[in-house]
Amino acid sequence: MKWNILVTVFTLFFIATVSQEERRPIIGVLTQNYDGKRAQQFIRASMVDWLTQHGAIVVPIMAYDSYKEQLAQFNNLHGFVLPGSNGPGKGYARTYKRLLRWTIRASKSKKSKRKVMGAGFCWGFQRMANYIARRTVSRGSYVAQNTNLRVKYGSNKTKSDFRISTGLTDRLNKNLQNYRLTYNNHIHGVSPETMRNNKYLRRFYDVVYTSTTLGTGKEFVALMEAKTMPLYGFQFHPEVYSRNQNQRYANAYFGKFLVNEARKNILTRKPIHDPRTVQQVATKRAGLYRFGW
Repeated sequence: MKWNILVTVFTLFFIATVSQEERRPIIGVLTQNYDGKRAQQFIRASMVDWLTQHGAIVVPIMAYDSYKEQLAQFNNLHGFVLPGSNGPGKGYARTYKRLLRWTIRASKSKKSKRKVMGAGFCWGFQRMANYIARRTVSRGSYVAQNTNLRVKYGSNKTKSDFRISTGLTDRLNKNLQNYRLTYNNHIHGVSPETMRNNKYLRRFYDVVYTSTTLGTGKEFVALMEAKTMPLYGFQFHPEVYSRNQNQRYANAYFGKFLVNEARKNILTRKPIHDPRTVQQVATKRAGLYRFGW
């Protein structure tokens, strides 16, 4: 009888612990150089606020931490984000490769069975493509600076063909295709042809959406997802606040989706790495969370 009580108490404690992790998954956001200075790192407040709003605990992944420090943190994350940038520094370039390598390795491991959520935005999206392609495939001439664009599926594809779009309501699904609801701010991009012609990209990713630049009419990949693991690349910025109600609905959908994907990566042990949030360790100023000031 006593053993039954002890087992019941332990089971309830374990369930409560897991449930807490599921409610507030820990998502790390990679820092980048401020004004080219390695000693000064930042994360945009819009990214932190967006993820936090949809249920995540957001922590910084310091770009210049050591290999061991970053690996220890990675092992205690439910997911990570590679944010947009314009020259984020060598630390960003080194760390994003580590994060993707560890994620793919963990997903394929029979022992860990971890499914770490990873999402790249704009510059981060392009690095995710380059890493898998084993060469630089993000090119210029896809100019869409400070503008909203429509998206469309590939030929004969619908929302039910992809994990990230299958939960869209019919109305929101139509609005994304009929109205300019995705905020873009980039010069480089990846073409659908490149995704098809590169065997590594073709085997690893599915193209969910494409968009077309205004004026020049050049088509580029707007959203992709990995075929067998929760890795997602956004050329647009769903984390950027909008006054347009339909755009806010779309941004909220993608935010909730990514946080829910992170929840599925249940940590089976108590976190070793101190999950100090961005808000606890950074100074917020001018729309940025700043480190090293």
